[in-house]
Amino acid sequence: MAKNPYEFESIIRKTSLVNRDEELKEAIYYSKASCVFFLEGPIGVGKTYFAHKLIEELRKQTRIIFVDAKNHNKSKDIEKTILESNKFFSKMTHKKPRRALLIIDNISSLSKKNQQRIKYYFDQDYLGSVMLIGESYEETKLIESLRHRTGSRTISLTPHGEQTVYEVYKQVSNGAQLSQYEITRMYEDNERNLKKLIGELGFLHSQKTSEHQAYLDYSREFVHVNHTQKKVDYCLRCNSKLENIKENYRCPRCDTYCMACGKIVGVEDDQCPACLAIFK
Repeated sequence: MAKNPYEFESIIRKTSLVNRDEELKEAIYYSKASCVFFLEGPIGVGKTYFAHKLIEELRKQTRIIFVDAKNHNKSKDIEKTILESNKFFSKMTHKKPRRALLIIDNISSLSKKNQQRIKYYFDQDYLGSVMLIGESYEETKLIESLRHRTGSRTISLTPHGEQTVYEVYKQVSNGAQLSQYEITRMYEDNERNLKKLIGELGFLHSQKTSEHQAYLDYSREFVHVNHTQKKVDYCLRCNSKLENIKENYRCPRCDTYCMACGKIVGVEDDQCPACLAIFK
């Protein structure tokens, strides 16, 4: 069975960064400058993906240790994690790795004690540079000594625009089936969260129907819920004003529905399953 192209490992392997050139150059510079720096951005913007692309750029010239603090046992000494990430090195030398780049994802989940250890290893020159990753540098609870060492070295990732998101989709899908308009609508539906969008696309890809048909099913259900609960006054797809049919809000251009009761029906239905009205 073919792998889902929207799985994270697959995306890392076969795609390249889009419109993040300046941020990547800055991250490479800091990684080689023996300093602590912070990568920030809202949930789902692509911070972890960015970190893995940085690793691809540097792994041939720098020893890199990646730790996801969210999966790190708070009572566990970060030193053990660092050494376990370098099993071959530690087994051969029985020493701490020197001049490594340490990347800590989800830094807000790391205990203060382990933050202090990172500061110590950095000061002792066991670590060449440290990249901390979180939603906001200002709002992340860092110990003061680690914040002091970070200073103003922050890299901010902002949500991609619609054109860039479609370029990302074309890379990931390896042959776009959905239009830019459809991807844009899904992106907006998912609050401009790229991670959520990729998750939705992965779900659509896993369906037995074609990706395009799965999108239509997804879109119909999304609009059905939002229109029925009157979360909006205009169609989310074509911006037409919705019609009120017995408290069901429908788009006369995009929705297929029963004119008698307003319930969503299939295009091939000859009878409404809700009110049993017969369609001519």
